Amino acid sequence: MGTSAGTGGTALPTLNVAALPLVLAGPIVRRVDRNTVTVWLALKAPRKVTLDVYEGATGALPTTPALTGTRVTARIGENLHVVAVTATVPSGGALKSGTIHRYSCRFGEDLSAPTTPAPAAAPDLFGPTIVAANRDAARDALLYIGTSGAPDMPSFVTPPDRPAGLRLFHASCRKPHAEGTDALSILDEVLAADAGSAERRPQQLILTGNQIYADDVADGLLHMCTVYGKALLGRDESFATIAPGHTEFFGLRNKPEYTEAHKTLMAYVAE
Repeated sequence: MGTSAGTGGTALPTLNVAALPLVLAGPIVRRVDRNTVTVWLALKAPRKVTLDVYEGATGALPTTPALTGTRVTARIGENLHVVAVTATVPSGGALKSGTIHRYSCRFGEDLSAPTTPAPAAAPDLFGPTIVAANRDAARDALLYIGTSGAPDMPSFVTPPDRPAGLRLFHASCRKPHAEGTDALSILDEVLAADAGSAERRPQQLILTGNQIYADDVADGLLHMCTVYGKALLGRDESFATIAPGHTEFFGLRNKPEYTEAHKTLMAYVAE
């Protein structure tokens, strides 16, 4: 920890990328249709990711997954690599409706054959330093362990074949620093109770807001994104110093919330 000259504030510590797990964000089930499943992840290093999907919430896994797919990450920055890997049903097949499916991701270091699956022995989401320091910590992060009948792997549920059985969650924009209670945690509570029930578990979260508030970020979060973004991207994307006479162009001059706190924050960002 250290202080920033001229601001009187305490700066964030330098991000130790080497100490981070391989998976920086995710896995997130991005899309499911009748024939494909897509899972998104952000990693700190390039990898070939193989996604295997299995039908059923519990029990021994079959030798062959119902769906599989492999894709190599795309480099966004020096320490930031993202992938949306899609597993596809064999020709003529389809995902079973109203059914919980489990999935696994394996991370291979050999990128020379982009579509060849990662080796069976390659680390998965529960491997040491992949999502967390060890298997138990990874299970705590990824699973609803205390829920009866909950899957022992990351999972999702397909919609039923009857519209009356649909169970959807809908919300608008999400602004973490808005007034009131963060409602997204309610969905986590629902999943914690119903993760093992194909009938009650929500099949989809729909966010239909018109923006993500990238133009109205909480001061602390903006500072974190700036400092840690430099470490992950490996480059400085700070704006050049804004001349006092040009602040009105950015909508700052007449905003009552543009206080000393914002000036201190901007001093950090400019460093």
